[in-house]
Amino acid sequence: MTAFDVKTVGDEVYITGTGDDPPRLVARAMAELQSRGAAPLSIKAYGPSPEFREACRDIEGPVTFLENREGPVGLQVWGIAGGVTTTGSGRMWKANGSRMLHLASIRGAGAGETLQAESMFDRVRETLRTNGLSWGNAARTWIYLARLLDWYGEFNRVRRRHFQEAGVGPDVGFPASTGIQGRSGGGEECQMDLLAVEGLPLRFIRRTPLQNEAISYGSAFSRGAVIERAGHRTVHVSGTASLDAAGRTVHVGDAAAQAIETLRSVEAVLRSEGAGLSDIVSSTLFSRDAATLETCLRATGPLPFPTVPVVAHVCRPDLLGELEAVAVIQD
Repeated sequence: MTAFDVKTVGDEVYITGTGDDPPRLVARAMAELQSRGAAPLSIKAYGPSPEFREACRDIEGPVTFLENREGPVGLQVWGIAGGVTTTGSGRMWKANGSRMLHLASIRGAGAGETLQAESMFDRVRETLRTNGLSWGNAARTWIYLARLLDWYGEFNRVRRRHFQEAGVGPDVGFPASTGIQGRSGGGEECQMDLLAVEGLPLRFIRRTPLQNEAISYGSAFSRGAVIERAGHRTVHVSGTASLDAAGRTVHVGDAAAQAIETLRSVEAVLRSEGAGLSDIVSSTLFSRDAATLETCLRATGPLPFPTVPVVAHVCRPDLLGELEAVAVIQD
């Protein structure tokens, strides 16, 4: 069974598809973009990597492939009409003196997770520099660790150090981020997608009434990033889980209650911008196994926004799920 959703806001197109047929999802998504005169800025494919790679082989530019062996196949595409070009490991949108750069599947090299994480951050920094940008332009990161629960603390140490060296900190705001289990089938320990902007107002949501700044418990990311374009604001909500204001896991062992708490926390991020769950145009719901994912979806009921459900461990053993989202607010 296939579910397919297309959201358009101005010149932007957000496509979400789920089902069991990667070629069909990809072909339909590309047709939707073409019909709107749009090109993809980012493409994420969750599911059997070989089938998705074959389905995407004629697409110009990088695609992020993430294995999702237990859950349904999922596809997320963000497209823009006009101004998108392929540039090395990413795609660039340019218009009226503004730029957005989306990098896909940046990996590190070396033996062991720490060396790969160090190398990954170095490569992102160099790629940004090559494009005339820096970590100060970074709005959002998506970081996938193949063995998340084994070394998430060490990964956070590496991330904090790189941000400190780049002058990125609490005073200016960390990029919004998701740090989740994920692998593309290439044997990598970690990989990163990144969105950087120039010439567009960018600000960060550091805390909400429900959750304090993540750096207070060692994670260098903001709750959300807000990018302003003519006529609308886009809110990139970081991966959000069932935590209280002190950063403690709440509703331990209760997947249904954690799912409801997670929705409340995502909504709190959006309310800070005068938005709500119905403004979400794209989202990913992560859960540690298929049974827990089913429990979470039963608890929330039909979600008022498109989502791709993905089986993946969250950064703590007692966190059973996590939700990331993109919302667009018409001004």
